[in-house]
Amino acid sequence: MNINLELVDELRKRANVRYDDAKDALEKCNGDLLEALIYLEKNKKVTTTKSECKGSGFFSSVKSLIKKCHQTKFVLTKNENTVINLPLTIVILVTVFFTPFTLAAIIIALFTNHRIRFIKPNGNDLEVNKTLDKVSDAASDITNKVTNLVKNN
Repeated sequence: MNINLELVDELRKRANVRYDDAKDALEKCNGDLLEALIYLEKNKKVTTTKSECKGSGFFSSVKSLIKKCHQTKFVLTKNENTVINLPLTIVILVTVFFTPFTLAAIIIALFTNHRIRFIKPNGNDLEVNKTLDKVSDAASDITNKVTNLVKNN
C-alpha cells in the first residue's frame, strides 16, 4: 500500500504523533487510518496537548465565566455622576459574603434616586438595565410622593 502525505498528516492530527510514528503505524496497518489509530493507542504513542486538556471541561467554563464577569461592570450613578464602578466579580463576592448589607445598600440607593447599570465589556448595556430603569423610576416616584406628603403635613 502506498502511504501518502495527506494520510500521514491526518493521522498526525488525530493522534498527535511524529511523522515517522504515523508513517510506521500506517504501513503496519496497510494504510487503514482507524487501525493505525488503534495501533498507536495500544502502543501508548497517542498524546494529548496541554491546550486540549486545558480547553475543555468544567474548570475552563468557570474560568471563562469569571473572565466575563470581571470584564462586565456594575455602575451606580446619581444625576449622571458615577458613584461606584466595579467589576461584577467584586459585586458578586460582596453580595455573597455581606448579603444583608448589600440588600440594604441597593434599597437605599434606589430610594435616593441612584441608577444601577451593568455594562458589557464592549461598552453596551445589558438587557437587565431596562428592568433596572423601571425599578429606579418606580422607587423615585415613591420617594417623590412620600416627600410631597411629608411637606404638605
